[in-house]
Amino acid sequence: MELDSDDIQFFHELAYMGAIRGLDFASRELFEMLAEYRPDSIYPHLGLGFNIINNGDARKGIELLENKVLKKEPDNNQAKLYIALGYQKLSQFGKAENIIREVENSHPNDDEKAMLLSLKEHNN
Repeated sequence: MELDSDDIQFFHELAYMGAIRGLDFASRELFEMLAEYRPDSIYPHLGLGFNIINNGDARKGIELLENKVLKKEPDNNQAKLYIALGYQKLSQFGKAENIIREVENSHPNDDEKAMLLSLKEHNN
């Protein structure tokens, strides 16, 4: 199946909506399909890592984000924040706090600031 950029954007947004609404299996399947279709893109891997972290395998999600996203884009704050979330789920609050401080000092955008606030509330 050939996908154009609008199709890819649609499936990506659908996968995130599925993750947010608790449709974990469907969301994960979509992110995996997008990762196969676009193996050089970090975006499907960001979503897949987020999905895996939210669904009980934080270590695997952290590893995926470190290997598939941060190796390509070491300054990617979104990946770092998802990793901080993973550390919170593993009750490794010190590691989460270090990442939170690093992102705070990197001039985060508005979406990143909102996630920072949420992570800070849950890190205490």
